[in-house]
Amino acid sequence: MTSRWQWLVRLLFRRIWFRAALFSILSVGLALLAAFAAPFAPYDISTKIGSDAVANILGILASSRREADIRAITATGHQLRTSIASDVLAVTMPYVRAAMLAWRRDGESAPSCRA
Repeated sequence: MTSRWQWLVRLLFRRIWFRAALFSILSVGLALLAAFAAPFAPYDISTKIGSDAVANILGILASSRREADIRAITATGHQLRTSIASDVLAVTMPYVRAAMLAWRRDGESAPSCRA
């Protein structure tokens, strides 16, 4: 059984504001670390690495991110369509059932949906 403190820490980590604050603190810490580590890095490191290598890496990251975004948008659209369809059915089905029962009670056959 988890203790109360473990439960509170787990609850805190699930909060979106906590994650955003944690990323902000880490990014400021890395910026400060880079400022202190800059004198130890060679000055011509940018010419050794080259802009072509960085451009290739950024291109790969951008294309993979684009694919992930497209998958997420597609999944969200499907969930939205499914949700709307179920809401429409939930609203209209009682009226359809009432109409069908009225037609049966009057002895009429229900209209066909076929053209």
